[in-house]
Amino acid sequence: MSTKVSDPTEKKEILDNLSDDAKRIKVEDENGNKKWRDIDDLHDTDSIILKADGDPYVMNTKPGRKANPKIQAANEVVGEKVRQKNIQEDHDPLLRSVKADPDGNKVLDHILTGLAEEAFSLKYERSEAERQGQQTSAISVRRVNALKALGDTYLKRKEQMDGSSVDMDSTAFKVLFEFILETFRGAMEDSNLRTEMVETVFAKLSKRLEDNWEDEAKNKMKNGKK
Repeated sequence: MSTKVSDPTEKKEILDNLSDDAKRIKVEDENGNKKWRDIDDLHDTDSIILKADGDPYVMNTKPGRKANPKIQAANEVVGEKVRQKNIQEDHDPLLRSVKADPDGNKVLDHILTGLAEEAFSLKYERSEAERQGQQTSAISVRRVNALKALGDTYLKRKEQMDGSSVDMDSTAFKVLFEFILETFRGAMEDSNLRTEMVETVFAKLSKRLEDNWEDEAKNKMKNGKK
């Protein structure tokens, strides 16, 4: 089956078979641009883009998040605490990194820093307890756990660096790789290759991707070889 449908009859059949909660559908306009259209705003010149299994790409809800209801503070003191908390949230480096790029390398960097700070705080707390003749075993257990978490995070960060900072398990990489495959398919179609030939090439490509391709790719990135 073709990767896009422009025939009005076929488009109508696809739209009629969509689930009731489908709100938007992925299309290609007359200029070859891919975009999301509201189901009720589909243009006559739009072609519906299909997945490899023949189903269209759809969104069940419109983009964006639903606004959370605003909760009023119980009193002015609580309200001031909430305001101060929000200010600190806006300046927290870890939180800002997660919001800006959850798959980015800076997230692990900030986690390492935070764990190191907590481990140091526990070390100081233990020394103060020792100075005052108090029990320190509970503090030591908490610090050991913090150091273990720090070590695990460090190893994950080192693994990323060894792989040229490309996390192949991340959502960002999977989206990028899918886009590359879509671009490759589009280039083959632009070259007027028969549909059968395109599908044959992608079948061969899928087979090669199953044969330890990910391990080989990681080794090549680690060793810096093309």
